[in-house]
Amino acid sequence: MTRLAFEGVRNTVIDERELNHSGPSYTVDTLASLRTAHDGADFFLLMGADQAAKFSSWHNWAQIASWAQLVVADRSMEEGTQMQPLEWHNLPDTKAVPLHMPLMPISATDIRRQIKLAKVPDAALRPSVHQYIQQHHLYTDQHD
Repeated sequence: MTRLAFEGVRNTVIDERELNHSGPSYTVDTLASLRTAHDGADFFLLMGADQAAKFSSWHNWAQIASWAQLVVADRSMEEGTQMQPLEWHNLPDTKAVPLHMPLMPISATDIRRQIKLAKVPDAALRPSVHQYIQQHHLYTDQHD
């Protein structure tokens, strides 16, 4: 689905290391592997404010924060409310920065819920991604 979502986007590489990894996949392990493969590179971890609010519960979150610049996209959590990207917790040394972009009033959870209810999340997915989800019966009771 990632390949379909980024099809035609220039200067984009889809890395399959998490697909080829057995067992649980932790962001800290992926970052460690990327750091080994790309010594000296700067890494950025993009996340929505909803995930940033839970970041301190991630496996080895402090190591992640020391290896990657956290970039937080604001997300409309409920109609009429917004979380401030830099106020997602009070932990020092995380240096989160906001990602200034138009708000997306839908989350991956919302998209999966809509698909499960047989509703098409029109603007939220590329048609090729939506078609792939339908063909493979993803996010339905058949697949869950």
